Amino acid sequence: MSSDIAWNYNTSVWQQRLVFDGPGWRLVRRAKDGHTDDALRRSRSAERLASVAQQDGVRFVRPGHSEDGSVYELTACEVLAGQLWPDLRVVGRDLESLMTRVGAAIARVHTSADLTADVEEGVTSPHLRRLRAHLDADPSTWAGQAIAELRPSVVAQVRRWLDELPTCGALCHGGLALGSIFVDEGAQRIEVLAGEELMLSVPELDLGWLLGELTEFEFQAGVRGSSGLPYEGAAKFLLEGWTSVTGHAPDQRWIDKVIALRSFLRMCDLAETTRSAEAAANNVLFMTYLVERVGFLGQVPTQRAHRAIA
Repeated sequence: MSSDIAWNYNTSVWQQRLVFDGPGWRLVRRAKDGHTDDALRRSRSAERLASVAQQDGVRFVRPGHSEDGSVYELTACEVLAGQLWPDLRVVGRDLESLMTRVGAAIARVHTSADLTADVEEGVTSPHLRRLRAHLDADPSTWAGQAIAELRPSVVAQVRRWLDELPTCGALCHGGLALGSIFVDEGAQRIEVLAGEELMLSVPELDLGWLLGELTEFEFQAGVRGSSGLPYEGAAKFLLEGWTSVTGHAPDQRWIDKVIALRSFLRMCDLAETTRSAEAAANNVLFMTYLVERVGFLGQVPTQRAHRAIA
């Protein structure tokens, strides 16, 4: 059987390639900071997640393992990030349907106590572990040079929020991103890569991670002189889908903290990948805004108090 490579790219975080084997697709992903013991502890939950959380055309795809890394067998090949940026290809009711279904699907994971048993408390997403490494890195590294572009108070807040983020509670995807969501051409079938990053935390970890990307797209659209309203709408639809399952609104403060954590990590990863601190210089005002707006929310009552889910 012949295979065709649709795309292949390499960053400081992942080495990934999408291969068409006919009749399906295969994503091969090697995480450069993966821990084998963590992957094994997540494997049973990933298997159960793939079998039980399939509704509304959403399928969670767990990885197989090979010498090349984690292998995801897919039937859809369009990465959701590419459907939204830089050109918005899913609009109107299609965008609403897609985002509400994603929100509802991840909410079913968050509210399923049956899925949490196989992930131990304290197991951390590789993204959060990498963020910690960046914060503790030598100032001479590319990430360290990027961090030096920010005010110390901004960096201190990021460190504090990372320290405060629970590693117990609900089962979370741990790295829910537009690049880990695949859709078919009509955006009717949705496949979510899940398994390598599973951890226990507050549900806002997943919501904030995905909303962080949409927030960045909204900001970049404004910079380019176009409208960011579609991305604001996509974020609203995601939360509506999540709330339709849980019956309550998420904690906006924690969402905004996670958005800041995710954006800080992306800034550092970009500096390491490009071997340049210029990325930080271009993101100083945006990162400062993301951190300081949490303080503004701190002046008003939170929407709900958080308790770890036993």
